[in-house]
Amino acid sequence: MAAVVVNEYGQPVSRNCTTAGHRKGSLVRTHVPVSYKNWKLVPQKHKDDVWNTLKDEFNIPETSKDIVQKSMAGPWRRFKTELRTDHYDLYPTHEERILHVPPTVREEDWIKFCENEKEEKAAQSRIDHKRKRQQYGYTHCSGHKPHYLVRAELEAENPGVEISPEDVWLKDHTQESGSILPSAQPYDDKLKKAQEEIKEKLDAGLPVEELCALAAAFGKDTRGRARSLGLVSRTQVQLSAPARHKSMS
Repeated sequence: MAAVVVNEYGQPVSRNCTTAGHRKGSLVRTHVPVSYKNWKLVPQKHKDDVWNTLKDEFNIPETSKDIVQKSMAGPWRRFKTELRTDHYDLYPTHEERILHVPPTVREEDWIKFCENEKEEKAAQSRIDHKRKRQQYGYTHCSGHKPHYLVRAELEAENPGVEISPEDVWLKDHTQESGSILPSAQPYDDKLKKAQEEIKEKLDAGLPVEELCALAAAFGKDTRGRARSLGLVSRTQVQLSAPARHKSMS
């Protein structure tokens, strides 16, 4: 059984973590019905089915269960998006949609999925999400690779060096040529300005409200997420900091 190495937050970071991640996505499609409106409504039983099967195939620490189960929401939502694009949107009426059941979905789950999608709130949510994606304004170079894995790669390349959220952001938006993506250049300029302002205040002995340049430039982390780490809260980062510094000393 292949062992999966995890970081201090329980996130898989070994070479085989991509294989484990793909398998997780496949299991989510098999075990988690698309009939639920959102991930919060998915019963724990389905999440445990995915976790237990994954544990049978990979040697993952039990302490990683919570973070791995949280990450299941991503592939589940992507699967629902594929169903909308490749099946649901192909037909103009509800009656036609429920007659064309995708081969990988149970009929009762598909009917419920279609009923959920035709609700006005769901349709408006799709419009809002599309607008937000358009407002995002720039792309990155890491594809589907999670930020915490980019961070792990930087740590492997730079042993003994603490990798900051800014380092991960730069790696994510730097092309193979070494230049920043053109679409990300204005944001890189904003980040550099925030770094300079923080340094100037520290050098002058002035108080600094936000030491993280990313947060100062782009806003604070959202609840339950820390930049460059994904589904990890700021509290978890702060609690792990002493052990992290100790391991690097």
